[in-house]
Amino acid sequence: MSEPPLELSLRSAELVRSRHLEGLDWLAPVALLPFTLTPFLGWLLSSHDRFLLGLFAMEGLTLLAPFLLLLGGVLAWVIAGRRRGTVRVDQEGLVLSPGGAAVRVPAEDIALAWATDATRVEAFTRQGDHLLLHLATYDAERLVAAIRARQSRDHAYTVPGEHRIVRFFRKSVAWIFGAGVGTGAGFIAPAALPLVGVFAGLAWLAAKGSPSVRFGADGVEVRGRFRRRYVPFRDIASVEMRSFLVGFDQVVVRLEDGSRVRVASWLTGHRARLLVALLEEGRHMVGVGEAAGAHVPSLERGAEDEEAWRARVAKAASGGDYRGAALDPERLLALVRNPAARAEQRVAAALALRRVDGGPARIRVAAEVSTDPEVRDALEALAEEELDEPRVRRAIAGLGR
Repeated sequence: MSEPPLELSLRSAELVRSRHLEGLDWLAPVALLPFTLTPFLGWLLSSHDRFLLGLFAMEGLTLLAPFLLLLGGVLAWVIAGRRRGTVRVDQEGLVLSPGGAAVRVPAEDIALAWATDATRVEAFTRQGDHLLLHLATYDAERLVAAIRARQSRDHAYTVPGEHRIVRFFRKSVAWIFGAGVGTGAGFIAPAALPLVGVFAGLAWLAAKGSPSVRFGADGVEVRGRFRRRYVPFRDIASVEMRSFLVGFDQVVVRLEDGSRVRVASWLTGHRARLLVALLEEGRHMVGVGEAAGAHVPSLERGAEDEEAWRARVAKAASGGDYRGAALDPERLLALVRNPAARAEQRVAAALALRRVDGGPARIRVAAEVSTDPEVRDALEALAEEELDEPRVRRAIAGLGR
């Protein structure tokens, strides 16, 4: 039986498209490019004209920098597209009707919805779009329940690790500094012209990427600007929210071995609380997985070589073997997705699940909700209708045993 539609009045709605943020990232480098090219032109001119051009370039950069930061800050606020009207949730997804053209977000695109308080709902799409709804009534929990009843949970999803205005200022300041120093150095001597490119490269490195946190069924992948780290939910002992700077917070997890991992910084309070809630929910699911059974003795590899182990495990969904009776396909699927199970158990369950009708498709869905790189690689290999044996062997060999 389908859920009835739900329609609520809005005080305001903000929809930030990821493509708009990516477009905003280009504002500073495009605006600064003409100034960084002036040293190359200057050395084709007389010394007097070169001096005037250099003076113009540096003064222009000095005047342009605050204007860029102000303009970008305003645009970062404006692209949220604040609007009034209603929000409707039906079987197709979510519809914003602000009085103009309606905006629809398909149900399959909604990755996450969460009530930040009694009147505010925050949502993210799989494309990275961010939606913040401020309701006219105290119905945030009703709206979240209606969205969750229709959304798909068959994909991992990503939450930005910094506020969009922080993102813009960080990238813009990097480009402004690189352009200013590089342009000034380029006017010193012809031999210094390569410094323009050097400082442009340094600016690119400083502006590169944007931190984010990718949530899966088994853990989180903390994506920094230069590296990534996978943290299984089963390894998290506690989650902490700390004050970072005035107006911003950071989220840190303490692992079972006593070490700490910073998940995200430069977060507003409600975004930090959202990450804490999601991480705590992941820890809770580990407990649920342990209670449901995270270990099946008949799937254990033991001292067997890979061929013998795979041959025996493949029978687990059909006839069973001397270690136990055949396993129910639903039990195997639950084990494949169980965040409390070790990687080897999950992959063994997938090997057995391949023997079931529709098994590869089920494994493919499990791969899409996993953020464990080793398990995901193995599941993706096993989800193919025709096995690529070298790929499967590499994936199994890469499992942390």
